[in-house]
Amino acid sequence: MANRTNYEINGNKYWRIKRVIGHSPDGKPIHKYFYGVNRKDALNKYDEWKNEKDNIYTNNDVPFSDLADYYAENVLSVNSSYTQNTIDKYLYHYNRFVRGKFNPLVSEIKPMTIQKFYNSLDVTYSTMSAIHKFMRGFFKWAEQNSYRPDFSRSVLLPDKPRNKKSNYIITWSDEEIKTMFDAIEKCNLRFIVVLALYTGMRMGEVQGLKFSDFRDDYLLIERQYQNGSFVPTKGKESRVVPIHDAVRRELERYPHNGEYVFTTHNGNIMDARNIRRSLNRFYQRIGIEPKKFHAFRATFCTNLCKNGVPIQTASKLMGHKSVDVTAKYYASVSLDEKKHAMDMLPDYGKKC
Repeated sequence: MANRTNYEINGNKYWRIKRVIGHSPDGKPIHKYFYGVNRKDALNKYDEWKNEKDNIYTNNDVPFSDLADYYAENVLSVNSSYTQNTIDKYLYHYNRFVRGKFNPLVSEIKPMTIQKFYNSLDVTYSTMSAIHKFMRGFFKWAEQNSYRPDFSRSVLLPDKPRNKKSNYIITWSDEEIKTMFDAIEKCNLRFIVVLALYTGMRMGEVQGLKFSDFRDDYLLIERQYQNGSFVPTKGKESRVVPIHDAVRRELERYPHNGEYVFTTHNGNIMDARNIRRSLNRFYQRIGIEPKKFHAFRATFCTNLCKNGVPIQTASKLMGHKSVDVTAKYYASVSLDEKKHAMDMLPDYGKKC
């Protein structure tokens, strides 16, 4: 008799259960999924995880790395308050600069213990900042779970060399875009490119797009696909983008199969890595330099700026939390482009 399942990933069937495993530093419940070949197996996986967690909490002299590893794997990695890029950044800096290098017993940690460790690190300021954000999250969580007071609030970031951050924005040129559209024929790739160019959607937002998100005159962007789950968009705010004629044409010719727009033949959400690989092969085939997927989003915003769209409007269309984020695109607009935008303004004082 075949096992009953309720979830499918890449053609493989599982029984999936969801359990609350703790709370994030801001008090929100943190969920974790457990998978098995059937319901009993999934429940056993949860019991194994819970027993391992209970063993950690009954040891009052647990080393920092043991508890921090638990936090990284079971709390930080599933925290929906962060984007996947942020989670990956914090995990990377923890594994490279903290794990195994800072390992006192948790019961013996004092503010000066952390401060001396920070002072000893030979890293740049941005790296130090990422390490500190991981530590702040860990100690907030530890305090909220009655494990250890949050000493990180008393620790100062030492003065470290500053990174010279480039303000250069990577976009597609008009010639490159024309080359793409002259050559791109695969329907799903073409529609992805059109959506990214005319909506500024992020990769996860493209993956999470439903046909029902297309309304009469606008597109509602309210979810993204991350780590096999659908979560709110970055900043947790949905946004509305008017539908450009180019998007409308592609939508009319695109096959409407299922609820989600971009799926594989067996109905699963298209994998972001596979989309990037397909695009990179396409770029190489037509002889243009590959760029990150974000270049489409940057091109969308830059084109808004070039055409004199007010910064507040562009910020809303991009889904930026602050116009300060959008401002860097305006800073890259040339003087000639700014003059052209000014020439488009009506001359109310001119006499007929």
